[in-house]
Amino acid sequence: MIGIDVVDHSDPLLRPRNERSFRLISHPSDQHDATITTDLENLFWLYWAAKEAIYKANRLPIRFAPKQIPVSITQKNGSISILSNDIQGFIDQNNRSTLCICWNKAISSTPWYQLFESIEKDQSLEVRKQLILFLMEKGIEGEMSKDWKGLPVVNYNGKAHLTTFTHHHKLAAFICEQ
Repeated sequence: MIGIDVVDHSDPLLRPRNERSFRLISHPSDQHDATITTDLENLFWLYWAAKEAIYKANRLPIRFAPKQIPVSITQKNGSISILSNDIQGFIDQNNRSTLCICWNKAISSTPWYQLFESIEKDQSLEVRKQLILFLMEKGIEGEMSKDWKGLPVVNYNGKAHLTTFTHHHKLAAFICEQ
């Protein structure tokens, strides 16, 4: 169970977010360290990226409903961490993007991931190509396929490894089990 989400803040179609927007995605158990940010829009994108990555990690064939996903966001030594039931992860936020990576606590090593500037029209295909190139650079020959739910996996070393993709505006990313 692994998940990823990216928000590209340079997208001219992003609408400003306010208290009402935040309430629409808030779960009653949501919590965060007050020291993370005082800017409501930044906080909105932290929660949005976390909830979408958690949703993807759960790999359930249901509609994304952020209000139903509880998340705790904490900050320690400058790093932002997330926790939701048995899913853990981190968020990297800067002026350009908000990227959330998460995985099940039972997974012993941090999954591989990569964020990149997308240049192709078909971003989904581009992400798949980038993942295969990433594995080739590690000396691994991989092949994309789907699991029984129709969700992406990458096959290498005789095993299907979970993978998840994301893209928004000009940014794209993947995460893959090691």
